[in-house]
Amino acid sequence: MYEVFARPRHAITAAFVRSERQSEPDAALMERLRARHPGRLLTGTLPVADGSPSLDGLSELPQIHGVGFTLVHGGVGEVRGRPLGSVTPELRGEPAAVEAVVAGLRAPGRVEAGVR
Repeated sequence: MYEVFARPRHAITAAFVRSERQSEPDAALMERLRARHPGRLLTGTLPVADGSPSLDGLSELPQIHGVGFTLVHGGVGEVRGRPLGSVTPELRGEPAAVEAVVAGLRAPGRVEAGVR
């Protein structure tokens, strides 16, 4: 059951899971977040799942590149005792440095992060 929520394989299932988790912002919420947060919001919200590498070293990666980092939306809960959720970070800094952080999040091993 956990795998169905953590890593849905079909578009319909993924849409249902997103609506139930309510931790991934819809288009209207993203507009409001953008109005309040001038940095780059990662539109591919980072999933938090048992065994997912998406958050490993997340605070260190921006720091290495001199990029400010704030979690602006999301949440993490549990399904059958295992972590599940997603977070939307804001990155602030020089454009090249922000791109370096995004590239680091897209690196092999972090592909599940879904950063776009």
